[in-house]
Amino acid sequence: MEELKGIYQRVSDGLLNRIVSELDQRTMGGVMSESRFRDLIRAELQAVREEVNLIRGAQEPLREEEDSAANDEPQFRSQIYFTAGKWRRVPVGWQFPLAPCAAIWLSWMCPDVTSRISPMRFFDPIDVTHLDRGRKTISELKWLMAKFEDEAKARELWRENCTPVQANTIYSVIFDVVTHEITCPRLGLLSWQTVYNKLSGNERKKRKEAAEEEATQAGNDDNEDIAL
Repeated sequence: MEELKGIYQRVSDGLLNRIVSELDQRTMGGVMSESRFRDLIRAELQAVREEVNLIRGAQEPLREEEDSAANDEPQFRSQIYFTAGKWRRVPVGWQFPLAPCAAIWLSWMCPDVTSRISPMRFFDPIDVTHLDRGRKTISELKWLMAKFEDEAKARELWRENCTPVQANTIYSVIFDVVTHEITCPRLGLLSWQTVYNKLSGNERKKRKEAAEEEATQAGNDDNEDIAL
């Protein structure tokens, strides 16, 4: 837009200067023929068209990049199902996947387009309360996936909407970081529930050790006060 404003200003000033110059060069009282006036305007308009085409050509790659980025965004509308007497995001018969973290991360980030189920990160407890341990399972899953999300955001990899390829790319960077305290062969093949149990167990152990250390330190401080 700024480029077009600049063209308009240059054309206005340039055309007026050329008309004045042509009139000054006339010997018959500064009179200009209609055909000559038309020629001047036609020449200026042609110059404008050429410059505008140059600007459009320069901007075309930017438009292509914007269109490509827009096409990368997944277009999806999830469905709500009347399951077990309530409206939920999952249909009758759906169960939490028994899968490794890689597969559950994909379901967390991307929709199930076949069953028209939204990404699992949008699930609320009400969506799974009809399942055995549904409320507890979604709580555990959200806890685990929050670890992955936080790491992705810390590394500026997070995307609200992403394709399966993009989700897998993010996962390949963050999985080892999140699970670095777990010592286990073939770690990537462990179910997400096992990874959750190990990580949450490590955190409970750390909290317990911190509490014991704090209690020990408090006891030492009390003994020092008594000695004084």
